[in-house]
Order: sequence, then C-alpha cells, then structure tokens
Amino acid sequence: MRRHDPSFFARRRWDLILIASLLALALLVGVLWLCLTARGGTVRVTVDGALVGSYPLECDRTERVEIPGGGYNVVTIEGGSVRVSDADCPGHDCMRQGRVSRAGRSIICLPHRLLVTVERGRPEVDIPVALRPSGREGEDAS
Repeated sequence: MRRHDPSFFARRRWDLILIASLLALALLVGVLWLCLTARGGTVRVTVDGALVGSYPLECDRTERVEIPGGGYNVVTIEGGSVRVSDADCPGHDCMRQGRVSRAGRSIICLPHRLLVTVERGRPEVDIPVALRPSGREGEDAS
C-alpha cells in the first residue's frame, strides 16, 4: 500500500483556505455593491446648484421646472424611476439619458444647468423649495 505524503495535504489545505477566502471576499464586494447602488428613495432637482424640489421616488408625479432666463424641463417620476420627459434645450440630451432609479445616479441638462439626482432616504418635505417657509419658527428672517 502506498503512503500519502503529509506535506501534499498541508499544501492543499492552504490552497482551499485561500480559495474560500477569495470567494468570501468576492461575495462581500458583491453585497456591498448591491447595497450602495440600491434603489434610491428621493429625487433632488437642482438648477444652477440651487435646490428646486425634493420628491419621493415612490410617488408618481410630473414637475415642470422653469429655468431662470427662459426655458423649461419636465421631470417625470413614475414606476420607481425618474426621467426628463420634455425640455426645450438644444439637442435634448437630457431626454436621451433615459430613466434613473438607483441611488447616486443623475440626469444632467447642461444648457439649463439642471441636475436630477436619485438619493437614498426620504425627502424631509414633499413640496418644492420655492413654496417652503424661508425660516423656522422663532428665527429672524434677516
């Protein structure tokens, strides 16, 4: 009968530990990637860096965003995703970007300086910023 070399099994054991560790690491990276790119909960619309509105991604709605100096973009939230459905900018590149539903993704309209971003979490208030009170109760308006 042939005797097995113990060093062969020791090397194979470390190979199996290395393979199992690499698989666990790959699984961890995959789970983190899925969590970080999970569907967002809030759509933030800004024009030239100023917040125009913050809306929940779950509620279907259409908002017409008037651009200072003329122009408009129509932002449509439906089915858990957001898109620019109409715009009067040249080229209509913002409309061609399609639907966005994952946190961290954005739609950009360069001519109008419009940025539509999907973020995690829920909006504090589901109304456009222009309609929100300027100060909190008890604060000076200066």
